[in-house]
Amino acid sequence: APQFREVLRRERTSRWEGDVHFCHFYQSDGRCFYSNWEGEGEGESDWEGVDNYDKGIHTLGLLLDLDSGTLSVYQNGQKVGTLKDGLAGVYCWSACFIVRIGGSVTMERGYDVIDA
Repeated sequence: APQFREVLRRERTSRWEGDVHFCHFYQSDGRCFYSNWEGEGEGESDWEGVDNYDKGIHTLGLLLDLDSGTLSVYQNGQKVGTLKDGLAGVYCWSACFIVRIGGSVTMERGYDVIDA
């Protein structure tokens, strides 16, 4: 994210809150990293549910719940766990999708999931 840090920092408003402004989730192994745009407070999220994450399942969903301040991961429509909590303020979605053979990404408003 360092290459985007300066661009996004220029867009900062008073509506930015909290100390997490960026989460990066690796579908390949279930790791999640987070940071603020100041380059401080960077770390790896030791999220509850990582042991239930199946890297062989390629239908993946991420739910940013602004009411509860959480980012959760879903596989095949079922919640696996919460990647990060304590999120506050304004957020913007972005996705980077890297595959060896084919694939697609869609972003939708709302959700059709089953909480574990």
